[in-house]
This record gives sequence, structure tokens and C-alpha cells, in this order.
Amino acid sequence: MRVLLRDDISGVGKRGDIVEVAKGFARNYLLPTGRALLAGDKIEKQATAMRRGRDLRNVADRDAARTVAGLLGAATVTISARAATEGRLFGSVSAADVAEAITAQTGAEIDRHKVSLSEPIKTVGTHVVPVSSTTRSVRRSPSRSCPAPDRPPGGRRPPARSAPTFRKRGPPGTPRAPGPGVTPDA
Repeated sequence: MRVLLRDDISGVGKRGDIVEVAKGFARNYLLPTGRALLAGDKIEKQATAMRRGRDLRNVADRDAARTVAGLLGAATVTISARAATEGRLFGSVSAADVAEAITAQTGAEIDRHKVSLSEPIKTVGTHVVPVSSTTRSVRRSPSRSCPAPDRPPGGRRPPARSAPTFRKRGPPGTPRAPGPGVTPDA
């Protein structure tokens, strides 16, 4: 069945492409969710307009990516976090924290999904963080995590929450005490 894709679908095609898909896939998924239209004779103009819009968007995205890559070229981003004297952070620095710091310190708008950390940063020091500005290019931006200036290293930790307490029952087979207002039979 020939359909015009309205969204990018991995393994099938991109927005504006007319592709041949299985009838069940089209009827049960693509058409009901609005991700595709049936491709007829008159739909070619709409497909051409979608492809043209996609190409213009790709050019704009590439230009924005080059601008961001220029800003991040030699930038070192410093992130303050509470740390112990051994150099371990009390929390961790996530991709969202790195993206916020990049935006605040360089002015380059970075989505947190573009920052690819294999795991959150949990130590004080200099870390190289890969930042992808497009789907193809990856720029490695150094990021430094240091102890927060308002809190001395090795400062006091917040008080730990106490564990809930439970009342124990007697050993199995022991009779329970009668509740209030119940008189025992004598």
C-alpha cells in the first residue's frame, strides 16, 4: 500500500516520502495515528511541499549547528555542586545540568538530549562531555565540576530521615490481646 508519510518514521522513511508499506501496518498504525496519508494521484504536490519544507528546515538546522559548534569550540563550562573532601559529589551532575550550564555560560541553546553522558558525573574535576549539535556531528566540550562556593568542602550533610518503626507481634500461635472495651471471659 502506498502512503505519504507525515512524520519521520525510523526504518520506513522521512516526512514527505511516498513509500510502499504493508497493508496491515498502514491500516492499523500509520493511518489511525495520523502519521501517514493514502497516496493517490493528487497527493504528489503535497509530498513535494513537505519535502521542500523538510529540506529548508535541514538547512536552517545545519546553520544553527555550525553556530553552536563555533560557540562551544574552546568553551569550558564550570558547574558548581556540593562535594565531600574526597572529591565525590553529594549528588551528581546530569545531562540537564550540563545543558543549563552551557546555555547560561555561553548563550548557546542546547537541548539536554543533545548532551550524551554515559553516566552522570559524580566526581570533582574536569570531564569531557560530548555534545551533538546535529544528528551527524559531535563536539566534545570540556566541563569542570567543582565544590559549591557557598558550602565548604566536607560541610555537614542534611539530616537523614529515620526509618519507620513497626510494632512487633508475639511469636506465632500466641493469642492476641483483646481490644479496648472487650472484657475477657472468666
